[in-house]
Amino acid sequence: MAVFVFKLSRKDMTHRLIGTCTVMGEDHGYETHQREFVSESQAAKALSQAGIGRNRFDPIPEDANPDWCCSFEISHNEAQKLDVLHVDSTE
Repeated sequence: MAVFVFKLSRKDMTHRLIGTCTVMGEDHGYETHQREFVSESQAAKALSQAGIGRNRFDPIPEDANPDWCCSFEISHNEAQKLDVLHVDSTE
C-alpha cells in the first residue's frame, strides 16, 4: 500500500516555497510533481483548500531560512488536490 508524504521547504531567501510529494511503498502508477508557492499565505491557503488543517503541519514562518522544511503524511486525495500527485490513468 502506498503512503504519501508532503514536504514543504524554503527554496532560497525569497518567500517562495516548494511543495513535493514522496510516494513510499507501492509507487507504481504514480507520478509526483513539484509545486511552487510564492508566499507562506499562498501555501497555507492551498493546504487548507486540499482539506489539510493547520493542526497537521508546522506553522510556516515568514522569515524562515533556506534550510527550513516540514513534512507530514497526506492522503492520495489531498496530494491530487495539491497538484503534486498524478495517477497513471492506464493503470
